[in-house]
Amino acid sequence: MFAQLMSEMLTPTTFESFRVYSLDTIARVHEALELIDDVRDQRVPHAVLDPIIEEMKWSFKKDPAAKSLAEDEIESLLTLLGTSFSLDDFSSHLELIEKLVAVDYKATIERLLLELFDQPKQRMDYRKLIGFYCSHLINLGYERNYIRHVVEDTFFERLVVRMGRKTLEKFLKTFDGKIIVTSSR
Repeated sequence: MFAQLMSEMLTPTTFESFRVYSLDTIARVHEALELIDDVRDQRVPHAVLDPIIEEMKWSFKKDPAAKSLAEDEIESLLTLLGTSFSLDDFSSHLELIEKLVAVDYKATIERLLLELFDQPKQRMDYRKLIGFYCSHLINLGYERNYIRHVVEDTFFERLVVRMGRKTLEKFLKTFDGKIIVTSSR
Protein backbone atom coordinates (compact mmCIF):
# COMPACT_ATOMS: atom_id res chain seq x y z
CA MET A 1 0.00 0.00 0.00
CA PHE A 2 2.84 2.42 0.86
CA ALA A 3 4.49 2.09 -2.56
CA GLN A 4 1.20 2.43 -4.45
CA LEU A 5 0.23 5.57 -2.53
CA MET A 6 3.68 7.14 -2.92
CA SER A 7 3.71 6.40 -6.63
CA GLU A 8 0.20 7.81 -7.05
CA MET A 9 1.04 11.01 -5.18
CA LEU A 10 4.24 11.53 -7.16
CA THR A 11 2.74 11.01 -10.61
CA PRO A 12 2.64 14.47 -12.24
CA THR A 13 -1.05 14.36 -13.10
CA THR A 14 -2.06 13.10 -9.66
CA PHE A 15 0.29 15.03 -7.40
CA GLU A 16 -0.89 18.48 -8.47
CA SER A 17 -4.43 17.64 -7.43
CA PHE A 18 -3.21 17.32 -3.84
CA ARG A 19 -2.88 21.10 -3.43
CA VAL A 20 -2.90 20.93 0.34
CA TYR A 21 0.27 18.84 0.21
CA SER A 22 2.26 21.27 -1.90
CA LEU A 23 3.71 22.57 1.36
CA ASP A 24 4.51 20.49 4.38
CA THR A 25 3.79 21.81 7.87
CA ILE A 26 7.28 23.27 8.29
CA ALA A 27 7.07 25.06 4.93
CA ARG A 28 3.68 26.47 5.94
CA VAL A 29 5.20 27.83 9.15
CA HIS A 30 8.04 29.46 7.14
CA GLU A 31 5.53 30.93 4.70
CA ALA A 32 3.44 32.34 7.55
CA LEU A 33 6.46 33.88 9.26
CA GLU A 34 7.52 35.57 6.02
CA LEU A 35 4.02 36.85 5.45
CA ILE A 36 3.80 38.18 9.01
CA ASP A 37 6.96 40.19 8.30
CA ASP A 38 5.36 41.53 5.11
CA VAL A 39 2.25 42.57 7.07
CA ARG A 40 4.41 44.26 9.73
CA ASP A 41 6.29 46.15 7.01
CA GLN A 42 2.93 47.09 5.44
CA ARG A 43 3.82 45.49 2.12
CA VAL A 44 0.59 43.50 2.20
CA PRO A 45 -2.69 43.93 4.08
CA HIS A 46 -3.43 41.91 7.23
CA ALA A 47 -6.23 40.06 5.40
CA VAL A 48 -3.70 38.06 3.35
CA LEU A 49 -2.98 36.08 6.50
CA ASP A 50 -6.50 34.60 6.55
CA PRO A 51 -5.97 31.82 3.95
CA ILE A 52 -2.54 31.03 5.41
CA ILE A 53 -4.08 30.69 8.87
CA GLU A 54 -6.74 28.32 7.51
CA GLU A 55 -4.10 26.18 5.76
CA MET A 56 -2.04 26.07 8.95
CA LYS A 57 -5.06 25.08 11.03
CA TRP A 58 -5.71 22.26 8.57
CA SER A 59 -2.07 21.19 8.58
CA PHE A 60 -1.72 21.23 12.36
CA LYS A 61 -4.94 19.24 12.79
CA LYS A 62 -4.01 16.63 10.16
CA ASP A 63 -0.24 16.25 10.63
CA PRO A 64 0.44 13.57 13.26
CA ALA A 65 4.21 14.16 13.19
CA ALA A 66 3.85 17.86 14.04
CA LYS A 67 1.26 17.02 16.69
CA SER A 68 3.51 14.50 18.37
CA LEU A 69 6.42 16.94 18.45
CA ALA A 70 4.62 20.12 19.54
CA GLU A 71 1.09 19.23 20.59
CA ASP A 72 0.79 21.68 23.49
CA GLU A 73 2.17 24.61 21.53
CA ILE A 74 -0.01 23.79 18.53
CA GLU A 75 -3.10 23.67 20.75
CA SER A 76 -2.07 26.99 22.28
CA LEU A 77 -1.69 28.52 18.81
CA LEU A 78 -5.03 27.15 17.61
CA THR A 79 -6.67 28.68 20.68
CA LEU A 80 -4.91 32.00 19.99
CA LEU A 81 -6.09 31.98 16.37
CA GLY A 82 -9.68 31.80 17.60
CA THR A 83 -9.28 35.19 19.25
CA SER A 84 -8.08 38.65 18.35
CA PHE A 85 -4.31 38.23 18.36
CA SER A 86 -1.20 40.30 17.80
CA LEU A 87 1.31 39.55 15.07
CA ASP A 88 3.98 39.23 17.77
CA ASP A 89 2.01 36.52 19.59
CA PHE A 90 1.33 34.73 16.32
CA SER A 91 4.97 34.79 15.20
CA SER A 92 6.23 33.77 18.67
CA HIS A 93 4.03 30.68 18.63
CA LEU A 94 5.12 29.81 15.10
CA GLU A 95 8.81 30.25 15.91
CA LEU A 96 8.50 27.94 18.91
CA ILE A 97 6.57 25.34 16.90
CA GLU A 98 9.23 25.53 14.19
CA LYS A 99 11.98 24.88 16.75
CA LEU A 100 10.06 21.99 18.31
CA VAL A 101 9.11 20.35 15.01
CA ALA A 102 11.86 21.00 12.45
CA VAL A 103 14.69 18.99 13.98
CA ASP A 104 12.88 15.66 14.33
CA TYR A 105 10.07 16.04 11.79
CA LYS A 106 11.40 13.63 9.16
CA ALA A 107 12.39 10.98 11.70
CA THR A 108 8.99 11.28 13.38
CA ILE A 109 7.08 10.88 10.11
CA GLU A 110 9.21 7.84 9.27
CA ARG A 111 8.60 6.31 12.70
CA LEU A 112 4.84 6.83 12.28
CA LEU A 113 4.95 5.34 8.77
CA LEU A 114 6.57 2.22 10.20
CA GLU A 115 4.06 2.06 13.06
CA LEU A 116 1.07 2.28 10.71
CA PHE A 117 2.65 0.03 8.08
CA ASP A 118 0.69 -3.07 9.03
CA GLN A 119 -2.47 -1.37 10.29
CA PRO A 120 -5.05 -1.76 7.48
CA LYS A 121 -7.77 -0.07 9.55
CA GLN A 122 -5.65 3.10 9.58
CA ARG A 123 -5.58 3.44 5.78
CA MET A 124 -6.82 7.06 5.67
CA ASP A 125 -4.38 8.15 8.37
CA TYR A 126 -1.61 6.33 6.51
CA ARG A 127 -2.54 8.11 3.26
CA LYS A 128 -2.37 11.52 4.98
CA LEU A 129 0.95 10.64 6.56
CA ILE A 130 2.38 9.56 3.19
CA GLY A 131 1.17 12.87 1.76
CA PHE A 132 3.02 14.80 4.44
CA TYR A 133 6.10 12.64 3.87
CA CYS A 134 6.08 13.24 0.09
CA SER A 135 5.60 16.93 0.65
CA HIS A 136 8.37 17.06 3.23
CA LEU A 137 10.85 15.33 0.93
CA ILE A 138 10.01 17.77 -1.87
CA ASN A 139 10.32 20.72 0.49
CA LEU A 140 13.73 19.40 1.55
CA GLY A 141 14.79 19.75 -2.07
CA TYR A 142 14.34 16.25 -3.47
CA GLU A 143 12.87 16.34 -6.96
CA ARG A 144 9.52 14.65 -7.37
CA ASN A 145 10.83 12.58 -10.30
CA TYR A 146 13.80 11.38 -8.25
CA ILE A 147 11.56 10.28 -5.38
CA ARG A 148 9.26 8.52 -7.84
CA HIS A 149 12.27 6.82 -9.45
CA VAL A 150 13.40 5.52 -6.03
CA VAL A 151 9.85 4.28 -5.33
CA GLU A 152 9.71 2.51 -8.70
CA ASP A 153 13.21 1.06 -8.33
CA THR A 154 12.65 -0.13 -4.76
CA PHE A 155 9.15 -1.53 -5.01
CA PHE A 156 8.16 -2.14 -8.63
CA GLU A 157 11.17 -2.88 -10.85
CA ARG A 158 12.47 -5.79 -8.85
CA LEU A 159 10.61 -8.90 -7.86
CA VAL A 160 9.44 -8.28 -4.33
CA VAL A 161 7.80 -11.39 -2.95
CA ARG A 162 6.44 -9.55 0.03
CA MET A 163 7.08 -5.99 1.00
CA GLY A 164 7.85 -5.95 4.67
CA ARG A 165 9.01 -3.49 7.26
CA LYS A 166 12.68 -4.05 6.28
CA THR A 167 12.02 -2.97 2.68
CA LEU A 168 10.23 0.14 3.88
CA GLU A 169 13.03 0.94 6.35
CA LYS A 170 15.59 0.60 3.56
CA PHE A 171 13.55 2.90 1.33
CA LEU A 172 13.22 5.55 4.08
CA LYS A 173 17.00 5.52 4.65
CA THR A 174 17.50 6.50 1.00
CA PHE A 175 16.53 10.07 1.89
CA ASP A 176 18.97 11.41 4.45
CA GLY A 177 17.26 14.81 4.55
CA LYS A 178 20.51 16.73 4.27
CA ILE A 179 20.41 19.78 2.08
CA ILE A 180 23.10 19.66 -0.59
CA VAL A 181 24.45 23.05 -1.59
CA THR A 182 26.34 23.22 -4.85
CA SER A 183 28.70 25.97 -5.78
CA SER A 184 28.40 27.71 -9.13
CA ARG A 185 32.12 28.50 -9.31
